[in-house]
Formats: sequence, structure tokens, C-alpha cells
Amino acid sequence: MRWKLRASALLALFAASMIVSPAAAGPEQDKAQARQLAIDGVKAFEAGDFKAAVARFEAAEKLFHAPTHLLYVARGQAKLGQLVAARDTYLRIEQEVLGEGASPAFKKAQLDAAEERAQLEAKIPTLVVRIEPKDLTGVDVFLDGKRVEGSELGGALVDPGKHRVEAKTDDRSAEPIDIEVVLGEKREIVLDFGASAPSPSPATPPVAPPPPDAGGPGTMTILGISALGVGAVGLGVGVVLTIVGAGKGSDADTLYDQCGGDACPTDSPDAEEVRALDADAATFGTLGVLGLGLGAAFAATGVVFLVVGDGDGQPHEARLEVAPSLGGGLVRGRF
Repeated sequence: MRWKLRASALLALFAASMIVSPAAAGPEQDKAQARQLAIDGVKAFEAGDFKAAVARFEAAEKLFHAPTHLLYVARGQAKLGQLVAARDTYLRIEQEVLGEGASPAFKKAQLDAAEERAQLEAKIPTLVVRIEPKDLTGVDVFLDGKRVEGSELGGALVDPGKHRVEAKTDDRSAEPIDIEVVLGEKREIVLDFGASAPSPSPATPPVAPPPPDAGGPGTMTILGISALGVGAVGLGVGVVLTIVGAGKGSDADTLYDQCGGDACPTDSPDAEEVRALDADAATFGTLGVLGLGLGAAFAATGVVFLVVGDGDGQPHEARLEVAPSLGGGLVRGRF
């Protein structure tokens, strides 16, 4: 393995770097202790105990700064699956400005860091977060409980494994999404705050029939007016529920196409959301049909009561018109 082939050379370079480095002005005891921690860290790394290796090199770095310490910290982090942290450590090594008298070990550590970072970045998963509706403002996004800056929403680097993404505003929040990503994957997720369902507009009350010439309205007339009112409300609610159900179905079709149509993975968050939207569409559609049916039944019953009436037995001329209106139904008639 490449690490083992270079281990002995690096140990020797550690010792040399601590002599010539400008940072070697610290106490001799700290330098000696850091040197021993680095030697132990290399042994732990070669034995596959990467957690112990990282701990020893971080302890050595606290006692005595050396890019060689950080190089092994980055390598250990990568082995532990902490790819984002490893990338940041590599960048820290690369961005350090070394003096003219820097040791060959430090210079080589910078070259190795640049090479290994380039290889590592191709493996780091990327998470793209999209907010719906797009014009929603004041949204805070959290990845595993940590706030994500707006600039990172177009491609946040994450470690392989499971993550939770959440979003909220001052007064509401989106449904949290739990995902699992693998090496090199680029995943896009949508945090949907949802569109508020349209409120049913009040149904237009039926026009009351003119009072009879003598006395107040009879029982049949009162029942007829009441039935017409209930029917109008039923028709209005039925129309609204039908429209909402159609909207849910349209949203399901759009999301299904975005997910890849028939190629959409059945276990993906998008597929689960499509199934939920389809279920909502079916529920609202069924309720809409029931509302329209009940509304029509009550309206027809009301017409019968008004035609029969409680009057003097004289025939009445009656006419009923049912027409759809925005957010409901309109019932009007003359009796």
C-alpha cells in the first residue's frame, strides 16, 4: 500500500522538519512529545485504527504545527468517511504559505495534499436543495440540524450516509426529508411548503319565492327553501373538492415526469410524494362527486316541495336553473 511504502520516509521527514521549521521555537519537550505522537499515529494508521491515528496527529498538531501532521489527519478523516472534513483539512495544508526555509517534508505534504484532494472531491456527494414555491422568502434550511447558507443550496457537499434536511419560515415549515447518499452521488431534493387550498366561496342563497297572497309560508315552502339552500352549499363544496382533486392529480403528474416517469425509483422521496398526491387526488375527487350528488339531490327535493307547496291547490309555474360558478355552484329559480 502506498501509505506503508512512504511511512518510514515520512517518519524521518517528521524529525527533520521539527528541526528546521520556523515553528520549532516551542519548548523542546513539546517537540519531542509531538514527534512521538506522530510516530504512534503512523503506526495506528498502518494498523487500520484510523480514529486513533487522527486523534494522535491532532494532538501532535496542538503541540507543534506541521503540515505533515495535518496530512495524516486528512487521510484518517477520509478513511472514516468524513470526506467533507478531509477536504477542508487538505485545503488548509494547500493554502498555507511556507517560508523559504520550509523543510522538504512540509513542501511534499502540500503537493500530496493537492493530489489527494483532487481524487477525494470526485467522491464527495452533492446535495442540491430546491424550495417550493420558488418566490417564498425568509426560508431557513437546515442539514442535520445545522443551518445551510444560501450559497450552498445549489450544491452542498455532504458525507456519504443518512441525512435529514429541514426548512422553515417564521410561521410554517416544510415536511422534513430523510435521505441516504452514496459516494459521488448528486441528489436534488424539493422542500415543498405547499400551496394553500382555495377556500370555498359562499354559495349564492336561493331566491325565496314570493309570499302567498294570504298568510305566511307553509311547511312545504319552508322545507323547499331549506332543501334548496343545502343543495346549493353541497354543489359549491362538490365543485371546490373536484377542483382541488384535479390540482393534486396534476401535481402528481408533474412530479412523476420530473422524477423520470416510468424510470422513477419506487423507493425515492419523489415516488413517495407522487403516491401521496395520487391518494389525495382520489380522496378529493370522491368527496367532490359525493358533494355534487348530494347537492343535486337536495336541490331537486327542494324544487318538489316548492312546486307542491301548501297553498290553495292552484298550480304553480316553477323553473329551476343550476349553473357552475367560481368556487361553487349557483342555483336560481322561480316558483
